[in-house]
Amino acid sequence: MRINPRLTNPTAIFIFFLVVYSLIVLLPRSKGMALTNGDEPHYLVMTYSLLHDRDLQLVNNYENADYRSWYPYPEGKLAAHMVNIQGKLYPLHQVGLALILLPGFALAISRSRLLSGAK
Repeated sequence: MRINPRLTNPTAIFIFFLVVYSLIVLLPRSKGMALTNGDEPHYLVMTYSLLHDRDLQLVNNYENADYRSWYPYPEGKLAAHMVNIQGKLYPLHQVGLALILLPGFALAISRSRLLSGAK
C-alpha cells in the first residue's frame, strides 16, 4: 500500500493545522463566548495577586474585580474560589499553575502598558 505523497506534504499539513487552530481560537469569539471560563479566571486572579500584591490573599482581588480585563462577563462578579481553614481564607486551587503563568502574565501586562502608553 502506497501513501499518497500529497498527504505527507509539510505545507499541506501546516495549512491543515493552521485552519483547525484558527477555528478553535476564533469560533468562541464569534459566538460571544469568553475565552476564559471554568477555573482559568481563578488561576489568573492568583497570578495577578502574586504579581501586584506579592501575596495569595485574594479577597481584595475578588472585591476589587481585578479580573475584569480578562473576564468580560458584565452580568456579575466572579464567584471567589476560596476555602476557609480555621478562620483564614485560602485559594481553593493550588498555586503551581499561577507560578508557571507568572512570567508570561508579567510580560503580557508590561507589553500592553507599553503599547497603550500607560505607566
